[in-house]
Amino acid sequence: MKFGLIGNPISHSLSPILFRAAYPYSEDTYDLIESHDFEKAFNRFQSEGYTGINITAPYKERITGIGAERDRDVINTGSANTLINRDGRLILYNTDIYGVANSLGDLVSKDSSVLILGYGGAGKAAAYTLSGKGCRVNVVNRTPARKAGAAWEDQVGFALPGSLTGLVRISEIVVNTLPLVPEYLKEADFCRKVILDANYKGENLSYTQSCKGVIYIPGTRWLLEQAAVSFRLFTGREPDYSSMKSVTDNL
Repeated sequence: MKFGLIGNPISHSLSPILFRAAYPYSEDTYDLIESHDFEKAFNRFQSEGYTGINITAPYKERITGIGAERDRDVINTGSANTLINRDGRLILYNTDIYGVANSLGDLVSKDSSVLILGYGGAGKAAAYTLSGKGCRVNVVNRTPARKAGAAWEDQVGFALPGSLTGLVRISEIVVNTLPLVPEYLKEADFCRKVILDANYKGENLSYTQSCKGVIYIPGTRWLLEQAAVSFRLFTGREPDYSSMKSVTDNL
């Protein structure tokens, strides 16, 4: 079977390496389908016999408009990162939900105060997951957030960057989904926070590890947790999680 990843840019992606670690003796393949043109990339998936693809930025929300069946998490977030062709039926899933939940584990509980930075596909997945756990969730986005239009969003607070410093101060957990670290973010005090990054390459909040009392969870953990679930959906087989974790742990 053929699998792959659609996005742009993705030349740095670890997904092919993780797939090989998940299924070391399989003849299945995993390719990168990098394109600045979503339609062109999606046409490759349809015409070249792919069984499933992962979807990353900037197409996690765009992919939901193709007319495929959507699972509950996709409907609630307006975002997807996994697409499977099951005998002609196209089905979308959002395994970023597991990326968030499994990365944080017992560090999050009901009534935890959470701040999410950014509200693209990853930000929506984080807000949906953590509000569903009973957390008090706020989102900071550089522009008025484009909402998914779901009822659960009524429980989420939305703010612009001017409110960031105060919201960081009252939050126990910060989830960063921004592709870049803006200057205003560097002024915030992250001491004694739990910080989960979505990004594992390029700019992220890894510098906060020098802050007192910080528990920092890198984007590689999010990548690992969502990938394990999506690979299971792809193949119907259990991936070699320990081998996948070895890859991300040794970066």
